Formats: sequence, C-alpha cells, structure tokens
Amino acid sequence: MMSTERPAEEFVPGLTLTQLFRAEADALSTVTVILATWGRKPEGEVTLRLRRVKRDLKPRMRSWTSLFGSRRRSYFNALGDDDGELLVALTLTEGDIDDNMYVTLHLPKPDVRAGDLLVLTIEAFGSQPGAAATAWMSNGTERLPGHVALYSRQYHQLEYGLRARTAYAPLLAETPVPTHLMWSPVTQCNLNCPHCISQETRKSVKRLPETIREQIRSWVAAGHLKEIASDYSGDILWADARFGGELDFLIDLDVSFVIDTNGSHLTPEVSERLARSKLDHLSISLDAATEETFRRVRKGAPPLAKVIENIRSAVQARGRLGGTHRIAISFTLMRSNLDEFPDFLRLAHSLGLEIVYARHLMPFTPEMAEDSLWHERERFNAVRLESIALANELGISHLFIPEPFTTKRVVGRLPCSIPWYGAGVLGNGDVLACCVPGLKMGNLHENTMEEIWNGPRYQELRWSVNSANPPAPCKTCPIIRDINDRDSYLIHEAKARLAT
Repeated sequence: MMSTERPAEEFVPGLTLTQLFRAEADALSTVTVILATWGRKPEGEVTLRLRRVKRDLKPRMRSWTSLFGSRRRSYFNALGDDDGELLVALTLTEGDIDDNMYVTLHLPKPDVRAGDLLVLTIEAFGSQPGAAATAWMSNGTERLPGHVALYSRQYHQLEYGLRARTAYAPLLAETPVPTHLMWSPVTQCNLNCPHCISQETRKSVKRLPETIREQIRSWVAAGHLKEIASDYSGDILWADARFGGELDFLIDLDVSFVIDTNGSHLTPEVSERLARSKLDHLSISLDAATEETFRRVRKGAPPLAKVIENIRSAVQARGRLGGTHRIAISFTLMRSNLDEFPDFLRLAHSLGLEIVYARHLMPFTPEMAEDSLWHERERFNAVRLESIALANELGISHLFIPEPFTTKRVVGRLPCSIPWYGAGVLGNGDVLACCVPGLKMGNLHENTMEEIWNGPRYQELRWSVNSANPPAPCKTCPIIRDINDRDSYLIHEAKARLAT
C-alpha cells in the first residue's frame, strides 16, 4: 500500500495526542516531531512530554477505539492512571511555533534501553479552533520508528503514527578503533594561510613516530581501518618532500585514501605514483582565481600558474595510467574573493575537472570573522545562483556549494555522526574527535587508540554532541551547521559570548 500523510486534529484544550512506541536500541537521545500551523499564527501553548511506562502494557479490548467501530486492542485504555516516568518535557509558546517546524526533545540521560515502551503526548493550552497548531501523521516510512499505536483523544488512528524520527547515542562505538582516520604526519606546513583551521596545532613541530605508525598498520591488518585521509595540520606532499617516506607509508597501507593538498608539491612524479595507488580522492585547495588573491590567502605558496600546471599534470597522469581517483579543486568563500568564484569555475573547466568544492570561511579570529559572508548574505546568494548556472553551462557536473541564506528561523542543529566512526591523529600523537579545534580526546603516547576510542572522553562526547547542551566547539561547528546559524560563521564572537 502506498504511504500517505495527513494532519492530526488541531491542538486545542481537551485534546491529547498520545503516541506509544518502543525504543529500537539503547541510549535514545532525541525524538523529533513536525508541527504545522497551515501558515497561520497559532495561539496558546503546546506541551510535549515523553515518559517511560514502568510496566509492559497488555492492551485491552474496546470497541470504540477504532474510527470505524471495529474491535481493536487499546493501549490507551491499558495506560490507565499510570503516568510512568517523565523523561523530558517541552513547552512552546505561540511565538516559538512555525509552520512545518521540527521540534526536538533531548533526553537528559542515556538510560533508555532497547524495547522500553515510551509514551509521547502533545496537548495545548489557550488555543482555539482555526488558530491552533497540529502535527503530521504518516502510515509509511516517515512514521515514528518503533511505532506501537497513536491515539487522538481516545480514538485509535489505525495504521497511522506521528511523522517523527528518533536518534540514538550509544556510548560505545561498534569497532575498537575508528574506521575512518584523518592523519597528519607532521604538525607543520609549507604555507601559512591566515584562514587555516589548524593554526593552533602548528605552533610546535612534531613528526609522527614509527611506534604510532605501527599502530595504524595494525588497525588496517585487523580489518578495522577502512579509509585514511590526509591531512589535517600540514601538507602531506610537502612532508614527503621534506622528510621522505610519508607517501610510502600511506600507499603501503593498501586501503582507500584521500589527499587534501595545497598543490605546491604535486609534481608529475607524485601524480604518477598516486595514479597507480588506491587513492580515492585528490582535492587541491586554491581559494583564488587570480595571482594577487592567491598570494594573499595562500601565504608562502609558489606562483598560481605553477600550481595550476601541477594540477594539469595530475589530470594527465590519471588519464594516461588509468587512475580511477577523483580530482577536485576547492575554494574558501570570503567577502574578499567571492567575485572570483565564476572565474574559478572557468579554471576548473579548462583543467578538465568536473568537481568543485566551495565552503564558507571558518573564522576563528576577529580578523577572519570580518571576511565572513555572513555580513553579505544577499551578495552570496546572488553569486551562488550565477555560479550554478555557469557550472551547468560549462559541464561541471559536481559543484558542491553551500545552500542559500534564508530568513527562516534556526531551530536546533543538524545531527553529527562523526564520533562513532572517525577521528584525527596529529604528528604529536594527539587524537582529535574531528577537525574543529578544541576536541582533543587523548594522546597515543599515553594511551592506545582502543583505550581512547571507547574511553570516558569519547563516551561523554557521544552523548553530548547532539544534546541540548553540546560541547562549546560543537555549538559553533562550521562543518555541520544550519545555514542560518550566525554562531557558526562568526565563531570567535560566539565563543567569547559562550564563555561568559
């Protein structure tokens, strides 16, 4: 049967929407429902409550529970006066409610277990028919996972359940070590770009010792590590030219790998080695289409023409040697270089590339924040539309560019899954949860990855990262963001405010 959706009754005083469902795994962390207003301004308040039933209910037979009078077993009647254990409650005032908005209940503790019977209720106070919110119901894939029954007042909604979703935050990962690793063999780089996310980690020079490299080899041998990406705080191609052996180590792991590079040391010889390897993706960061801008934002780089020639030779080597890896160039979007982006697309086309990445500036200092396009959102939206049209005209099939800024109000954040599969290892042995500064989980000179990966810091992060009160770096995350979240564009300003 084809799935359908329909609205529930309006939330007016005297009506309670009651959704019963079972937790599908341990550590339920969020339940998200969609409210609707039909574009009208709602009145009154809406309260959502999630509770756990202390006993496993046996539904009782009641003829009036079906909309069509058929006899159905009624969990609603079996609930009786047992209110169960209140897990979380949320009240929204009329000013909080938007049409088709996502409302997320964050559980405060990871103590819900698989199979627990849970009851979500929605009721209103102070609203009137024609000026009240409602919720969407579905009988298909959008229905709340673990659905048992849905009642409007006492009436059973047959196969319909709330259109909603759940998220779980298990404290332990399924594997003893990460399956995906960001790897930086040296905490140094040949460039000193003012917008680099890794400025803090490059204050001292450290090179990853053989003992830790051997640990990484053991993760691959055990079948746990599936992909490795470089680099985080230093260019691996420069490190290979400077110290030797870095590419040998990466290629000899014999797993899929990704390289991000500034292209300065992407020589023809290197491109040939990469074309014969298990390289999956090669991305070259340029951030400019003119020499003047390139010299300003890629401090210490060779002339732009030289890097462009390196990219051209990489494309040719891939074709000549039958390489299957993807090649892309990337562009950090700033107020000072935005007008060059169309020419950047033309450059990609001239090089025979079909992939272009565009990302907003990640400002971690006041100086960087001034260059953020948060200050010129309409200008970005206009250039974005022009660039999409140009990319289609040029045949650039994969243009990854941020969504347009809108006036839609931000409600919560997008969920993050990185702490369950990925980590970063720096040249000094530090283990980081991701590339965003401030999430150090441990150090491989002090503990093994197995001890760190499922240790107390990671467990705390896994529960808190998608909670109502995540760690400070996650609150301003520029990677997983709502497009209209000011804090993720003006990070330095937001961190100062959060600190107080």
